[in-house]
Amino acid sequence: MRSLNYGARIVASVRKTTAFALLATVSTGISAQEHRDRGHGAAAIKTALELVADADTSKADLVLSAVHRSDSLYQSAMLIRAQLASFQSRMEDARTWVEKGLEVEGPLRSDLLTTRAAVLYDLKTYDACINACDSLISRYPGRFRAYHLKVLALWEKGDHKAAVEQLINNVKRFPYHRDGHGFLARKAAEQGYTTLATLAGTMALVLNYGDEKAENMLTLVDAVLGGTFEVTSSEQDFGPKDESQVDLDELVKSRVAMDKRYKLEPDLDYPICRQSHLVFSEIAKRGFGSGSIADFYAPLAKEIITHDHFEGYIYNCLASSSYDKVRASADKNKSKVTAFRTAIATFIEQQYATFPDEPGGEPLYHGYYDDSDLSGAGPLNAARNGRSGKWTFYHTNGCPSAQGEYLPTGERQGTWLNWYDNGTLSSSAALERDVMNGPFVNYHPNGLP
Repeated sequence: MRSLNYGARIVASVRKTTAFALLATVSTGISAQEHRDRGHGAAAIKTALELVADADTSKADLVLSAVHRSDSLYQSAMLIRAQLASFQSRMEDARTWVEKGLEVEGPLRSDLLTTRAAVLYDLKTYDACINACDSLISRYPGRFRAYHLKVLALWEKGDHKAAVEQLINNVKRFPYHRDGHGFLARKAAEQGYTTLATLAGTMALVLNYGDEKAENMLTLVDAVLGGTFEVTSSEQDFGPKDESQVDLDELVKSRVAMDKRYKLEPDLDYPICRQSHLVFSEIAKRGFGSGSIADFYAPLAKEIITHDHFEGYIYNCLASSSYDKVRASADKNKSKVTAFRTAIATFIEQQYATFPDEPGGEPLYHGYYDDSDLSGAGPLNAARNGRSGKWTFYHTNGCPSAQGEYLPTGERQGTWLNWYDNGTLSSSAALERDVMNGPFVNYHPNGLP
């Protein structure tokens, strides 16, 4: 029997920073700056990034220290210094540079506040981190990072009940964000929730692929289904298993699908192939407790097995392996992988993008940016092909950008509010079927009309 469990390939750290990731983060942050005159700051940052690429982080920090607080890119310089210090585990220095960056107003405030929360987490000041995350969630409700960081802090603090509640809320509110599903899969696996870990891992594997995180998740799910993943906790933080979960966990443990007499396509020996086929097939025949987190993931498994997507799913997973022999079968079946990814993307939007924001509330359609953060939410019309009712839209930093009502015809009606990305009101307009019909007020970024 072959296994994809290559040893210690699962990344144990929940927060791993690399120089490449730092460069990507910083470049994105700089491009967000709204000022045209970049002067000395732009030159310093360009030099610093070149030094980081050459692994000379100390000299990069020295170059950035010369950027004056009056420079339009001062916040960017402080954010880079904080990230560099964090990368070198100099967390107190990281906190200092974050606070310096927050002393001035600018477009990177949300990034600096998020970095501050992450630094508080790394300093193991979990209560302070949780408070910082709550403040971020209140101010930037459309951005995933603070929600996820709060889960990590609650878990490390030992408040697993609150962590699980927040985690379940996160995977539902941000269904396209892999990290929530991945964390859930890992913690469920550690506590022996075989079926739940498989389902959450499946969602993570179909959302993103071809990188280290995808390969780590591939390894985890394969190990869970192969019985080689070590259960390290007897706690049941995800609640008691219902009858279906108990039966499926025992079925996986019996390894019946690993027998060659178990027929399937593709007929590969990996546990993620044979055992997940068995699990998905059984889920298609039974249900889980209504409202349970397993029940939330079950439709994806049913879709894969009942609509002939299973081959494409397996090749999609194997395509993320860094081992040539494992990836070879996926390379030979690229058309099936492409077809699977197209079909499953449509399904995920149909299944997981519409849900109530509050328990018992009206189901709302949620749109997402390419980075999987929330772009807008509101009800659809009866034909489900246009907006109707109250909608809220979000800036890319998670701050609300606009809010107002749509008629069933898709036209804006009544008072519409717009905000700058720092949360300050930018305008208020009265509309009648998309046409101005009343007061219109513009506001300066300082809040004055």
